[in-house]
Amino acid sequence: MHAERGSEVLNRLSNNDVYISNVKGENVHNIAPIPEESAQDFYKYLIENYKFGVKHEGSSVLGIKNDHNLHNVHVMYYDENYYNAYQFKIQKGDDLYFDFNPKVDPIPILIGEGLSKTYNIGDVIEIPYTFTVDPVKYIVTGFLERDSRVSNMYLPITRQYLNYSIIIPINDEMLTSATRDITMNGIHDLLIFTDSEEDIKAVQDKMKNRFGVPFNFYTPEENIDEVNQYLKIGFTIQLVIFAILFILLTVLIYWNASIASRLLKKIFAVNFIVGLSYKELRIILNTFFIVLLSLNTIALIVALKLVSYESYVMKIDSSMVFGYFGILPESWLIIGGIFISNLLISFVLTEIMVYKFKKIPFTLGVFE
Repeated sequence: MHAERGSEVLNRLSNNDVYISNVKGENVHNIAPIPEESAQDFYKYLIENYKFGVKHEGSSVLGIKNDHNLHNVHVMYYDENYYNAYQFKIQKGDDLYFDFNPKVDPIPILIGEGLSKTYNIGDVIEIPYTFTVDPVKYIVTGFLERDSRVSNMYLPITRQYLNYSIIIPINDEMLTSATRDITMNGIHDLLIFTDSEEDIKAVQDKMKNRFGVPFNFYTPEENIDEVNQYLKIGFTIQLVIFAILFILLTVLIYWNASIASRLLKKIFAVNFIVGLSYKELRIILNTFFIVLLSLNTIALIVALKLVSYESYVMKIDSSMVFGYFGILPESWLIIGGIFISNLLISFVLTEIMVYKFKKIPFTLGVFE
């Protein structure tokens, strides 16, 4: 479920002629320490020659007031093309705009649900250490939908929640004057909108010469295929484990019913004689097993609630969620699925036990 949600951006991009950059893990630490101006020049090259998208999702900024006293608040940057790919949902206020002069105008920002308790639409915030070393004023234009999230394009099962995050638009003027933190991080998921492999080869050569390591570019379809291969292995393992557990559970249920019917035959023989019916027996057994098996559902709810509570205690802003009673909707779906499976198991267990009781002659139970 998380992978499906995380792949939404890739699925939207698959309708376009676009390539996504990626540097192999072993090469990440080999990127040359280039001057800030050199990185800015690379983006000037992109602006002049290509339609592209750039983002930076990693800045943790100190000193932003919030109701949970978080030391760091995540600040994320998206240019217009990347922002349109994500299609963030706005809960209140207006969407971002990108036509502004960062040296003159307050820069519009979106804030997460958690920060909306501290700031109102129209509030001006001074955020230190953003795209420039100088303090810049930002104006709140809207609030993100509760529990909005982003995922890594190369591993969609990951998730980062934005309840305590700030989204800042970045335009060409900002990009060509931004600090290394933004310009260098922006190259790792760079979007190049083109259907020409020659264009991609030219950008790759430019990046290799500029940053000292080779960058790969993949289409969204290639990315999705790779993700599916990764998930297929995990899903296959889960199915094998499920099949083994299902067989063991079925054997255990039948064995349990056989033992129970033999141990309880005297009690039930007497109860059948004094008026107990098989319908009433089914109700008794179903109720017992449903209550017993529901303990795992309760344990799961408590565990999920503790995980959510831990995020708030540890002040991990990227996993702080609201959901319903602190649990996300997809988790409630999983809980519902487990509860339904409990009902099915209870029904099967009850029917097996009733069948076993029916096989025992009343006279045998009475004599014993």
